[in-house]
Order: sequence, then C-alpha cells, then structure tokens
Amino acid sequence: MTNPNPRWRLMTGQLPIVGIAPPLKAAFVPSALGTLAIKARSGASLPSGKLVLIATSKSQTAHWYQDGKVKDGVLTVPMEGFEAVAASAPETDWTLTLGQITEKGLITRRLQYKALEKRLQGLNQYFHDARDLTVPPVYQFAQNDQPYEALPCQMGREGALLLQAIPVQRHYFTTVACRAADLSIQDGKVTLTALCPKTLEAPIGFSILPARPTSHPVIIFAPATPVGDYEKNHKVTGTLDLNDLPVDTDSPYWLTCVLGMDGDLPLHAPLTLTEGPSAVAVAEQAEGHPVVTQDGWHCYLYCGMEHRPLLAWRQLPPGDVPAAEPLTQVLPVQWQTQPGCFARHKGGHDWQWELEVPGRDFNETQELLLCLIHEKGTANVFCPVTVTGSSGHGCLLRADLTPLQQQVESCRRTNWQAVLLARQNGTCYVLRLLDPTRPPVRSKRKQTTFNFFGSNYDNPIGQMPFAGHTVEAAPFCALLGGWQIAVADQHLRYYAHFDCRALFGGIRFGSLRLIVRCPQVQGGSWTGVTLTHRYKLESDRQEYFFPLKKLKWDKDHYIAIASVPLKQFAFSPLYWDIRMTFEKDGVQYWSSVKAPFRSTQHYWKDLAWNVGIKGLFFGDSLRLDKDNQLFLYRTVGNRFALVYQEYSPYTGFRFRCKERLAMALYYLRRKSLLKQSIYLTYEKYCCMAQDNGFYFFQYCMEHNMEQAMNRKIYFVMDKKATDYQNLLPYRDHVIQFMSLKHMIYILAARLLISSDSKAHAYAWRAKESVILPQVTKNKRLVFLQHGVIALKRVEFYRSGTNSVNLFITSNQREHDIIINELGYLPEEVVITGLARWDVLRDKSVQQEKTHILVMPTWRNWLEEVSDETFVASDYYRNYMALLNSHRLAQFLEQYDVYLDFYIHPKFREYIKNFSISGDRVALIPFGSQPLNELMMECKLLVTDYSSVCWDVYYQGKPVIFYQFDLEQYNETQGSYIDMETELFGDRATEPEQLFALLEETAANGFQLKEKYAQMRESMYAYLDHNNSQRTCDEIQKRNW
Repeated sequence: MTNPNPRWRLMTGQLPIVGIAPPLKAAFVPSALGTLAIKARSGASLPSGKLVLIATSKSQTAHWYQDGKVKDGVLTVPMEGFEAVAASAPETDWTLTLGQITEKGLITRRLQYKALEKRLQGLNQYFHDARDLTVPPVYQFAQNDQPYEALPCQMGREGALLLQAIPVQRHYFTTVACRAADLSIQDGKVTLTALCPKTLEAPIGFSILPARPTSHPVIIFAPATPVGDYEKNHKVTGTLDLNDLPVDTDSPYWLTCVLGMDGDLPLHAPLTLTEGPSAVAVAEQAEGHPVVTQDGWHCYLYCGMEHRPLLAWRQLPPGDVPAAEPLTQVLPVQWQTQPGCFARHKGGHDWQWELEVPGRDFNETQELLLCLIHEKGTANVFCPVTVTGSSGHGCLLRADLTPLQQQVESCRRTNWQAVLLARQNGTCYVLRLLDPTRPPVRSKRKQTTFNFFGSNYDNPIGQMPFAGHTVEAAPFCALLGGWQIAVADQHLRYYAHFDCRALFGGIRFGSLRLIVRCPQVQGGSWTGVTLTHRYKLESDRQEYFFPLKKLKWDKDHYIAIASVPLKQFAFSPLYWDIRMTFEKDGVQYWSSVKAPFRSTQHYWKDLAWNVGIKGLFFGDSLRLDKDNQLFLYRTVGNRFALVYQEYSPYTGFRFRCKERLAMALYYLRRKSLLKQSIYLTYEKYCCMAQDNGFYFFQYCMEHNMEQAMNRKIYFVMDKKATDYQNLLPYRDHVIQFMSLKHMIYILAARLLISSDSKAHAYAWRAKESVILPQVTKNKRLVFLQHGVIALKRVEFYRSGTNSVNLFITSNQREHDIIINELGYLPEEVVITGLARWDVLRDKSVQQEKTHILVMPTWRNWLEEVSDETFVASDYYRNYMALLNSHRLAQFLEQYDVYLDFYIHPKFREYIKNFSISGDRVALIPFGSQPLNELMMECKLLVTDYSSVCWDVYYQGKPVIFYQFDLEQYNETQGSYIDMETELFGDRATEPEQLFALLEETAANGFQLKEKYAQMRESMYAYLDHNNSQRTCDEIQKRNW
C-alpha cells in the first residue's frame, strides 16, 4: 500500500471500507503551505498503524485519499495533486474522514468536534465572524485560469472538518459576513456604509466580485474609511465608481467588503442587505432604475436570493420573463429565483390589501396581477391589482384578494406566497414581494422562552364564515423576508406570534398535568387549555376546552397550572395538539405549548432521568379502554401533543426494560458490531416481503453482494407473517422483528434500505421508545420507494421528518419532481428503476382463468378511524356497490372473467367490513398473496391513484382509473400530474363509465390502446430488468 507518488488518488475497490469506528474529536493545526495538519483534541488520540485521509464530495459520489504520517500527535498529509480532487466534482466543500488501514481493508472515523454544533446552528448567516474556525490555506493551484486554494474549515455538520476548494478571492466568503448599513446612489456612484462584526479588523475597501467564477474578473476598488471611531461603532464607508464598469452579461456581480489583499487579488467578504435603511435605499433609488448605462445595456442594482446586493448588466429591468398571453400563463417559472420587488404593507380590509412599492412605477402597466401560490404548489390564485397613486419613484397598489375566498377548504392554516405579475411595454415581469423594513431572520432562529415573532405579522385584512367558524386572511413576512398571506381559523391569529413554554408536562393518574409559562398578552387573559384534533376534513374537526386550575404572576410572565382529566373526552385518531388559550375581546385565541428546554449544562443528568428512572417507571401514556391508548409526546418542533391509537404491545414497563437492556448490550459490543458494517432491509411494518425491499434483498443474496459490497445484509421480518415463507431460503439473514437482536442491530446499522420510511424499521409509533428516535434521526436510508411518485403527493421532504439520503426513481419526470417539489439535491436522487420490476413477466397468458385486479389506494382522511366512520365513507360505499353490483356480475359472467379485490395495507384492519356476493369476486387481504404475482397474472388493472398502475403498465397491460372522489382526494392528498390529461389509461368517475370501459377493454381482448402504447417508452428510463444492480452500484459509489 506504499504510495511511490505521494499525490491524492481516487478510492477504488483495492481499498475497501470494512468498518466504521466512532467519530474522532479533531481540529486543524496551522502548517506550511503544501501540508495539511490535524490533531486529536479533548483527550482523544489518533489511532495507531498506517493512516490515510479521505476527502468526500458533498454529493458523496467522489472519494479521494492521501497517505498521512503521525508525529508528536499530529497527522500531516501532503496536499500535492489536490487540484485533481477539486476538478472531479462541482462542489467546493470536501468532508474529511480518517482511514486506518488493516489487513482486511479500511476502518474509517469521521473527523469532527461536535461541541461546535450549537455555535454553528446559532451562527447568523447574514452577520458573523467565524475566522477562528479556519487555518491558513494549505495548498494553492490553478483552475479555470483562476488562482484557487485549499482552505481548511471546521464548519461542517456537527463541526465536521472540511477542506474547501475555492478561488483565492473568496477566502473569507464562508467565514465573514458584513451588513450594508447604508447605501446611496448618485451619478453612477454607489456610496456604501458597512457594519462589521466587533471581532473584525476594519476592511480596507469595497469592491465587486463575479457571482460565478470567471477567468477575467473585473476589479473595481474603492478604499474604505472608518466612520468615527471604528473601535466603537465598527463602521466603514466608501464610494464605488461604476461608470467605468465594462458591459459583461456572463455573470452578475456582488458588492463586497475587501478585508485584505493576496498580491494583486482582493480578498472579499459578502455584504448583506438586512438593515432596513439600506434595503429601502436600494428599493427607492435603484429598483427598476439603472445605475449606469452603456451601449444600450443597463446596469441594475438589486437584492439577490441570499439578501446580497447584486449588479447585473441587462437590457430590461430584473424580473423579466418570456412573454405570455394571457399574463397568467407566465407561470410556472422558477419564481423562487426571481428578483425581489420591495413592498410595504399599508393596511387593508374587506379582502383589499394596500401596498406601497417604493422603487417601481406600475402606472403605465397594461396588466397587473397578484399571484398567490399555495405553500405546497398545488394551486395558484390570481388577484386583480390596481394602481391607486404614486409614491416617490414608485406607486401605491391595491390587491383584491376576494378570489382567495374560493380556495378556502378548511380552517387549518394555509400560507400563500405573494408574487407580482406585470405586463409593461410589452414585457412580462415576475417579481417576489419582499418587505425592506423587516430584515430576514436566519432559518434556524434561536430558541427563547417565548419565541416572540409577532413583529413580522400584520392584522387581518379579511374575514369570512366557514363551517360554523371564522376564517381570516393576514399578511406576514416569512423568515427570508418574503410576503405571504396566511389563511386560518380566527383562533390561530396569534399562534405564530409567540409560544408558551412548559416547565412540566406529563400524564399522571389519568390526567394531563401541565405547568406552563405564558407571556403577558395586551388586552387578553389566559383562561385554559384546548385540545384540538389534527384533522384532514373539516367534518372531522374536534376540540375540547378545559379551564386552568391556577394562574399566577411571576415577575414578567404568568405561570399556568392545568390538570385535564382525559377519560372524559371522546378522542378520534390520530394526533391532538395541546393549545394554551387566552381570551381577548370576547374571542378565544390559541398558542402552542413548547416542551421544556433540553439542558446542555446538565445533559447527562437529564438523560439519566428521562431515559433512566423517569422513562423506565413513568411512561407518559394512558390506556383509555381495552383497545385504545393515549400518549404524550414531543413533536419535531419540540411542542407537546397527544397521539390516540390502538393499544400496542410495544409499550409498558416490560417493553421499556427490554429496550434499555438492548442499549446496554449494544454499547458493550459496539466496537465489534460497527466493524460488521450492517445493512438492514425491511418493508411496511416489518411484516411484508413482496415489495422493492424484498426483491433488492433477494438480489443481494443471490448475487453475493455481501462480499462484493463488503457488508452484512439482513432482512427484518415478523416471522409470524405470511410473507416469511418468501425468506426461508435466506433464513440465516433474517432478524425477528422486535427481538433483542433486532433492537441491537438497528442501533448498529450503517444503512437502512427499504421501500418505506425509517419508522417502519421498528415498532410503529412506539411513543415510549428510546430507540426509535435514534433510528429516525441518525440512520441513513436508501429509499427504494413503494411505487412511482406522480399520482400522489408525499411527505418525504428533504427538510422533514421522513427525509432520506438516497431517493430511487424510475424516470426523468419523477426525478425532477423529487428535486423541484421535495427539495432534494440532484446528487441525492438517482434513476435506476424499481427493484421489483426486475422479476416482472406477463404471466396472464399462462393462466387458465382471466383475472382483473382491482386495487384502490388508501385515503389519508380514513386512516385509523372507527369501523362506523369507515363504513359510512364514500370509499367503502362506492367499492361495496361495485363489488356487489348486478352489472358487474353480468360482465364477469359474459366475458368469463374473475375479479381480485386487493385490500391496501393501511386498511387491513377493516377487511371484516367488506362483504361480497358471487363466486367470481375474491377479497385478497394485504400480505395474503404476493402482490407481484397478482400483477403478473392479471389481464387488466382497475385502480384510482395507486402507483401499482406503473407495474402493470410496465408489462404492457391496460389500466383503468376509477376516480369517484377526485375533488376530495386533491383537497387532502393532491397529485403532481393532471389526472384529466396526463394519465396513461382511460378514466372513469362514475360506475356507469367504469362498466362501459370494462366492457370495451374486454371486447378488445384486454389489449393496450395504441395511444397508451406509444406513451410507454417515455414513462420508463429502463426496461432491462437490471434495476437492483444499478441500485447497488449507486450505494457503492457513496461508500455507505
């Protein structure tokens, strides 16, 4: 393994990773140019033996390594050849990992200093000085005809050690940010005043920097002079003359502070427009008006996406888009990246919103609309806008929000992003509305006792009655400064203004006990606690109010004490929010109850109490009756809430003891377990082995992928389940669900691979579990998917609780949906095809009988409801009418066809409610027969919104879509495609239409119609049955 040419090399199979050791606390050490130095810290020590340093790209698709030597406790690594590393991927950040070479391969350790995590989370991205988290550059090289450097930086996730490959001019771009405190424009000159962090030396000047690296950067420099005593006010000022700025349309330019020089190159730090005066100055003096003009080109100054001042050469003002007729057709565009238009809230009533636009004059506009975009992107509302007057360089606007009333479908809060559409002098513009007087707040705002945020909200501008309640529309500024309209129940008016903070919360002796700090509310008084059902449909709304037991004043806030007897209420599944309630002007308003702060000073003491004594002996649960129980839990946002669900065996004292025993055994054997590099595969509820998880596992077993990937691969399964027989050939690699071994191995697992979320790898909704939170928070997941994402909107957002690390898709359209709708990075989404498609073969011609498969998907508004509610639903009544229809019986008899009705797994508890007549219709419970076999044996699929339509269509068979409740489905679930124009099969909304289509398809010999046959190749990236191998290749690329 000796490296005769000490340069960075790509990792290959010759250096396999055979284990992962616990992270090593480490830090950079200043070193000579050409050498990177790292030392262990806080009592840790570097491992013995031959060591290498591994650099991994942010997308985790490129891995390079270099030999290291240890001397006096410091690891030194030569940097020669790092330019090849930088050129191999577009990312600037490379995460560093320590590798220890053994006889079998490489054991890796993540390099980090987790104590920095809290500081990094609290770092204000618009104003900071974090230069102490870097050391001087360790290597310099040329790339794209520009001087680059390798800059060690300890600002990765959880304090991870990074190596940044950046242009020399951007040396401070990550570690420093200054505010533009004031800005003025006159005769092509921009006078800037910058407010600097207190720990920063005075900048030497101001300049501009291309937003995209270029080989010929324009250098314009203006010296900076302190404003008064710099040591006191930390301000500098200077004037940039842009009259000599050459026209360059390749890249916009940032306005920057210059902190120093590297030879002839200025070292830039970003300026941010987060001060009200400077933002207003840009709006009033520059927005829509060029700073300088040359040869028919105009240089505009505006605020970019990161709230940095940008200069750009353009022929038209920023925000122009291709013309469209009518104006509403300019969407969809990537409006999120469009320039902002500053707008001040001036009031409003009766659904009329008054705005002042200080920098743009729309008096000569031919068409003007306010587009309100639903927060999930499912709907756009176009509201007419009129110009009511002039204001300086700008104008006054009035937007009529009356059309928004037609979109109110629930009292639950819905946010609508405000985007202005204009047609002016034949040009169309799309502009995000921003507020120059309300500075953006970093996305992870620092938690305080009450989290006051009311200054970003304004009074309601419209009210309307809805379902016996009052719904309000109120403008507010989001965290990044963009205007939105919140439409919500009147009770929720102050919900986002502040939180209440619990000192104690628990279920004791059948009652919910709360001790809560509540802020003083002007004109209001705290009166009680309200439990509100987290419903889908307005008809399912429930809420219960209970008065406070005691309220007392404590210095500057109230202490509210409540004891709510829970057994007196009739609960419905599933989630119930806990709201503190105050009354003002005769109306009750709600506020959330934040759980107590998690102490960092007494972390281990609190952990021992919550996981140990309190968690073991006092589970926060209540068994309401024989079949149901209630849990108190913390939401992802650290709020208290209740969950009402069926009684689970994975609760109670014995279960809590078993978990803690498993944790103890895991930590005793942790070192040997981690060396095994365990992969766990599973499917829904760990009681199923017939979906993508099983077929991927089967492929790995039959193609010796354990040896090829150097991993231990297991399948988690309840051995009492019917599908266990599918796993008998691989029984040595099957782990019994919720066994002690399962608990230990899931803690040790390096990777989860499944067609379902992380929560399905363990006891479903085990609220008393101390292992499940570690699984959902810390484990990587390769999401094989349950089906193709198109007909059903999903909650697998990258920023949400169901986030995944690698998203498997089947075609380019789905790939783009995952990136654009769910927020994943391109490198986190791959097109491989579904593993279960590898074994799909059309077996219908081999069957003695002709089968039709009917498989409707579930309805989220019916999940875990009572039998009575389920039987009364349109879903149940429509399918019961279909299955017992006389016309269906005639059709089946006439064409000698048999119908198989497959019950969705989420409705498996309700199968007892289904009844059929006739011997040509069969009810097939979830898991009783392999779904793949049913799809291969059928001649035709009838479904509604289920993604199994892709499996049948993959085989070239026809699909009929029966969508009798599309309006309700779109309201509660939603789709990514247009159901009326983009389906690859015929569609029915009523029984008579369905029967007509069935008869037509049968008369045609169950052949795929020509127009749908022509669509098929464009719907699948691969039809070669190699999807599992491609998935394995993608996992291996990432060295997981």
